[in-house]
Amino acid sequence: MKVLVVLALAIATVSAGVMPQDVAVHPRDMPAESTIDGRITNGRTASEGQFPYQLGLSFSSSSGSWWCGGSLIDNSYVLTAAHCTSGASSVKIYYGALQRTNAKLTQTVSSSNFKQHTGYNSVTLKNDISLIKTPAVTFTAYVNKIMLPPIASSYSTYEGQRATASGWGKISDNASGVTNVLQYQIFDIVSVATCQSYYGSQTASSSVICIATPNKSSTCSGDSGGPLVLDSTGRLVGVTSFVAAVGCEAGKPSGFTRVTSYLDWIRDNSGVSYVTQQTINMKVLVVLALAIATVSAGVMPHDVPVHPRDMPVESTIDGRITNGRTASEGQFPYQLGLSFSSSSGSWWCGGSLIDNSYVLTAAHCTSGASSVKIYYGALQRTNAKLTQTVSSSNFIQHSGYNSVLLRNDISLIKTPAVTFTAYVNKIMLPPIASSYSTYEGQRATASGWGKISDNASGVTNVLQYQIFDIVSVADCQKYYGSLTVTSKVICIATPNKSSTCNGDSGGPLVLDSTGRLVGVTSFVAAIGCEAGEPSGFTRVTSYLDWIRDNSGVSY
Repeated sequence: MKVLVVLALAIATVSAGVMPQDVAVHPRDMPAESTIDGRITNGRTASEGQFPYQLGLSFSSSSGSWWCGGSLIDNSYVLTAAHCTSGASSVKIYYGALQRTNAKLTQTVSSSNFKQHTGYNSVTLKNDISLIKTPAVTFTAYVNKIMLPPIASSYSTYEGQRATASGWGKISDNASGVTNVLQYQIFDIVSVATCQSYYGSQTASSSVICIATPNKSSTCSGDSGGPLVLDSTGRLVGVTSFVAAVGCEAGKPSGFTRVTSYLDWIRDNSGVSYVTQQTINMKVLVVLALAIATVSAGVMPHDVPVHPRDMPVESTIDGRITNGRTASEGQFPYQLGLSFSSSSGSWWCGGSLIDNSYVLTAAHCTSGASSVKIYYGALQRTNAKLTQTVSSSNFIQHSGYNSVLLRNDISLIKTPAVTFTAYVNKIMLPPIASSYSTYEGQRATASGWGKISDNASGVTNVLQYQIFDIVSVADCQKYYGSLTVTSKVICIATPNKSSTCNGDSGGPLVLDSTGRLVGVTSFVAAIGCEAGEPSGFTRVTSYLDWIRDNSGVSY
């Protein structure tokens, strides 16, 4: 009956100049048997952990059961389609599954935990979106959330961009049921106008994303509610909503609920939201305003700097210095891992061992922390030769640290003395002198456990490094202005998407020609680590007197 009513409504759109040639239907409403046989039509087989945000949802009601997909958007919220939750009394959730029902974790929740959009219309298929509140899960390499697009004043239509859909849906229109192994396919997003030419404007509104389905590849029965993820950003942009009533393999566009149209609704009902990278926090906005003020000095920045710690990063272990190299055991004996804690949470930074009882790191790492656990001699991030935990009373944070301008971003941590070995040893500082090289044009090595890309879900498990060219202060000021990039900052070029990133904060920059510590990882571009903008470090030579006066360490 739904299809007949949709057809009537579609015909009614002729007066608007949009004459549909097909009828849309929810994949769940297409014939599908319970036999396990099928996948996204003509899709590719996923590998374990490839889609850690993909969930399997087995809904039940007094009249039967059905299978849908969903996306983990927080440790206690699932995003799916309203046509999946509609009429259900409960759902069994499968987390981290490659084989459909062989999950790393399962939970069953009742319909009282469903938050179905009140405007959902099963006839026109509008507002096809629901949330499911669940007990909190722990993120792992196989179970992790997918980030939503940031809340902004306007959004791309994504027309012409590529996106990936995944699920356990049917392999063909003739298949007897949903698949046992997770499948995926990459699709081209088409314009709303193109989609309307098939389904009319009543169904294909601006709150819908459609994909082209050539070569009989499409979402299908069993994929309902699953994710559509933009390849360029790795963010969730669609929820599987409808296909052509004539069949998944018919070559007609498939439709998804457009996530950007419901970000306020998601935030209001779950608390889950993201801000734009240019407005990560008020610090960035203030820096931008101050940077603009430097125009009168002839230095007009075209980007905004931000501490790597202040960029979005999750707790899952997955990532490294973007496009870096894997270190070998004992290669960087001075590199330390620092796990900071406070009453409001925890965060990961790097540090450098500069003496048997002193660590040098960034002020933005120690700021707000009550304690730190120090990992010495680790190649695997938390598999250290030695660990120590010290309280904030042992932190010596530069009194001039400014979290808005990112100035004086340097701290010391006093620790119990350690014994030097082949895996745990200090890095020498530059000698105190009357003048110093700017190091412009020289090469230096940064290391750490930071993210592999802007889209990676968290910090790495294995120490990474990369060699960079140091650029002039003047070149760096062109990007961030002279208020942040002073003579006390060193910047590096970041070609080929190689850069320091989240999790590298406070870590070392070591001059290749001398093997001495010249920088402390301080900031990256707010638009992303892979953007090709310079990355900034606190210039150690500008603080040698401060280090000596507060630790006794000098050369």
